[in-house]
Amino acid sequence: MQKNWYWIELIGFDCEAKDYGVDHFFDVTSGNIEGITFLFSNIDFVNLHDGITGKTLQPCDCSYGATLYSEERKRQPWTDVQLKGLVSELHKRGVKVTFSFFNLFTYGNDNGELTLGEFCKNHEELWDRGPKGDKIYGINVLKHLGDKLYEDYLFSQINRVISDYGFDGVHLADGISTFRPSVQNGDFSDDIVGQFMSFSGISLPERAESKKDYISRRKEIITKYYFRYLTFLSERWKSFYDKLYSTVNGIVILNNAWTCNPFEALYRYGFDYSKISSHKAFGVMLEDVSPTMPIL
Repeated sequence: MQKNWYWIELIGFDCEAKDYGVDHFFDVTSGNIEGITFLFSNIDFVNLHDGITGKTLQPCDCSYGATLYSEERKRQPWTDVQLKGLVSELHKRGVKVTFSFFNLFTYGNDNGELTLGEFCKNHEELWDRGPKGDKIYGINVLKHLGDKLYEDYLFSQINRVISDYGFDGVHLADGISTFRPSVQNGDFSDDIVGQFMSFSGISLPERAESKKDYISRRKEIITKYYFRYLTFLSERWKSFYDKLYSTVNGIVILNNAWTCNPFEALYRYGFDYSKISSHKAFGVMLEDVSPTMPIL
């Protein structure tokens, strides 16, 4: 019999129950569970992790977007100690447990206000950029943090989270597994373009001092070097995943490229399924919303 995986938020469990609501969860599902991956929508859950200290998690880590309630309960203020206990309870039932996170870094509160995560607020060089050079509230994981690639810091922090909470591995979700915007609507910053020039040998302006410069350089890449740029991005993602598999101490699950077929994934997102060694992953999440869409 095939076992199920659930991608769920902490609001699906109960921090006030002795077993953190695990028995109830088994009762209201099929109970035939192989694994659970928890959704923490803010990347600073990983960036700022510094051990299990008894701290209360951010509201957006307790429910997606800090949603106030579900059909079963109100959002609860989970602590990191309770989360570790929940992972342990699930392991007692033979369930694998991973965690997932997005590239977003805004904290929601009960008033609907958004606050920037501390790590990302202090590292604007990592912010994604739009087609006109505008900053986007999401990290581009292929950029540099100081003189090193951000991915080196990210993978190190992932290992700390895995070790401290007892997770079995990591699930790379939206904006981490692939780009969130399409290539043409995405990041043409000095960092990314600089990597492209080093890869391709193509000469372009190294600095976009103004929005006009940014737009002009982006247009030149798209109109003259688009295929070469896609090749660069696909190789860059290959390098990212090769390092991920060799670095992370646990299983890896990844989202696919927005339910795109191989050609569309490469042409729109610079992501080549054939290059990322997906056979090394524990699984690939095929996001498909068709069951919730009406047939007209």
